[in-house]
Amino acid sequence: MNHDFVYFYKDDSGENIPIMTGGYYELDRIMWPDEDTKKAIQDLMPSKNDLYVLVDNHVFKLA
Repeated sequence: MNHDFVYFYKDDSGENIPIMTGGYYELDRIMWPDEDTKKAIQDLMPSKNDLYVLVDNHVFKLA
C-alpha cells in the first residue's frame, strides 16, 4: 500500500508550512528518512525542533 505524506513545520502563528510531499510504500522510510532526506528537510526549516509528518491523515511529531 502506498502511503501519502507531507513533512511540515508550524510557523509562529500555528499555521502548517509544508516542506516536502510524496508517497512511499515503506512506512518506516517516511518516519525515519535517510540522511540525505533529513538534510534536505532541515535546510528548509527555520527551526530544527518543530518537524511533523502527515501520513495517511495522521499527524506525527518527529522533532
